[in-house]
Amino acid sequence: MGGKQASEETVRMRKALLFDEPPGRDTAQEAARAAVATKPPTAKEWWRFGGESMLDCVLMTDRLVVTVEG
Repeated sequence: MGGKQASEETVRMRKALLFDEPPGRDTAQEAARAAVATKPPTAKEWWRFGGESMLDCVLMTDRLVVTVEG
């Protein structure tokens, strides 16, 4: 997240989402889905693991999408 250290809440929610620590991943997944559906894609929220990107190249087939950021 732009070189800044994540807040305790962000770390807690990401652990719940990725590692089910503490148990309750379903709740974290539901919270992430709700936030993604209602927040703008540029929102700096706990469920967003990276910053904004500018793609330099996109290669697509019917089975695969490859993106390149230089």
